[in-house]
Amino acid sequence: MNRINAYDTRILRLSGNGELHVHVREGRKMVGTVIFVHGFIGNGIENHRLFIRLADVFVGLGYRAILFDQYGSGYSDGEHQDVSMSTCREDLRTVIQWAEQEFGMPYGLVGQSAGSAIVLEMTGNQNEECIFRVMLNPAAGFDTWLLSRFGWDLNSDEPVLCARPKGVMVSRTYIEELLVWDWLGVLGKSSIPTLIVASGDDELKSDEVAREAAERLGQTASVKFVPRANHTYTCQPCAERSMHEIVRSWVGRCASEWEI
Repeated sequence: MNRINAYDTRILRLSGNGELHVHVREGRKMVGTVIFVHGFIGNGIENHRLFIRLADVFVGLGYRAILFDQYGSGYSDGEHQDVSMSTCREDLRTVIQWAEQEFGMPYGLVGQSAGSAIVLEMTGNQNEECIFRVMLNPAAGFDTWLLSRFGWDLNSDEPVLCARPKGVMVSRTYIEELLVWDWLGVLGKSSIPTLIVASGDDELKSDEVAREAAERLGQTASVKFVPRANHTYTCQPCAERSMHEIVRSWVGRCASEWEI
């Protein structure tokens, strides 16, 4: 693996409302950039530093890795109760624009859970700038699991809800947006090479979501499964390493086709 150098910076959000914390990891020779998008009420390194280790896999393949905290998360400005679907979309646009201006190189996107859903929705079916997507355990059907998972009562008058056990306050508006969010419904045939990695024992049924997403995206999408893995590979280092090998193999095999 390349020797890894890392640094942190802050960038102004496109709306001018606050700054995002960005963490960059790179090696000696970079052929492209990969932007990581974390999941719901998470932060830029993801659960148990999942993104740090996967970022280093990409650095070993010659890619610069960019991890960032969404607005209201991690070291970024804001409070999580101010997060909405629009802030999540703005944050990704902000980081993509900054990366293009800063490095001027082709970029790929990596998402986890709701982060995968944001990526697939926003990059759409045709996107000349995005050269590949790696989606881990994409989440959908929020109405079937979100309320039961966190025990929220939307019949109450509370404007914010507490996401236990993390203790994060989430706006009622954001939850209501998620409950009706049908990002799978906007997907169509895509020219962007896409790898979807789904866990075989995911309580959020990402294996079913992965199959449907790949079917909608068409021949450029590949689905791989990690047997007996949970949604975030929590306490499953062997399963996590299996995911790394799937990603490493796919990126290495496809790199020549991306002409970078």
